[in-house]
Amino acid sequence: MAKRLEAVAVFKEYNLRRHYESRHKDKYDSLQGQMRADKLSKLKSGLSAQQNTFVRQAQLNQSSVRASFRVAQLIASSGKPFTDGEFVKKCMNAVAKEVCPEKEDVFNAASLSASTITRRIEEIGGNVYAQLQQKAKEFNFFSLALDESTDVQDTAQLLIFIRGVSANFEMCEELAALQSLKGTTTGEDIFGKVCQTMEELDLDWSKLASITTDGAPSMVENPAVPFPAEKCVEALEMLKAQFGVRFRKLHVNAKEIRLFQNPFVADIDEAQPSYQFELAELQNCDVLKDAFKPNSLIDFYAALPNDTQMQGHSSH
Repeated sequence: MAKRLEAVAVFKEYNLRRHYESRHKDKYDSLQGQMRADKLSKLKSGLSAQQNTFVRQAQLNQSSVRASFRVAQLIASSGKPFTDGEFVKKCMNAVAKEVCPEKEDVFNAASLSASTITRRIEEIGGNVYAQLQQKAKEFNFFSLALDESTDVQDTAQLLIFIRGVSANFEMCEELAALQSLKGTTTGEDIFGKVCQTMEELDLDWSKLASITTDGAPSMVENPAVPFPAEKCVEALEMLKAQFGVRFRKLHVNAKEIRLFQNPFVADIDEAQPSYQFELAELQNCDVLKDAFKPNSLIDFYAALPNDTQMQGHSSH
């Protein structure tokens, strides 16, 4: 390798000498001593100036691109027409002309035409969706929320929201998909769109914890009971029944909730058999007891080994 590098160095030196002798020898051979050193310094300064010009131009282009992305994001999040970018640019140029005239060319370099704003928003949307796909691969458990409504063009739209938690207890809640339902809006149609979204995000059905719907008849087993607003007694009875159901579910899961809140005081006999051995080791570990007191529940369970039943229970 050393011999190869030496050969390359000699080859480059030969090329430089040949170029100088054939192109510049007559011009610079007459310069000797300090005059030759001054000429060399002047040539180096000129080369540095040219290089800095290219660097500044590249930085200017990057700043202009970032500015167009920022404006496109604001236009998209505000629901404004894409053509508003051209009006924004006129405002920017007017402000620059009055406040900092020397920077007017910099502001004018940002491209905010309707076609540019469209491409920028498409690129932002693609990047956000790619990040969601990457996040979805890290979910230990996730839940879906479905909302079916009709847009201004009388087309049924299905909004699918996703909320997931990773092994490090990082929460992520995003709009997973906006699916158009053309024709019928039966439960089978909605389920097909949900399956399509699951495949696009590469989600595992076994990690699905729950699904919440907006109560549409096509998404529930039995139609909702109409609320008789004129009968206060019946309304109170319905509320009482709802509270009874909620408290009954809470009573069923009370043991698991107590186990999650403070595993160091939980009764080992009340825990599931798969947790009892880990729970006994946990309660006899002084190091984990000390780590539990100053930290939050999320930080504490995140510090547990990934292959423990206790961490899986807390994630669920």
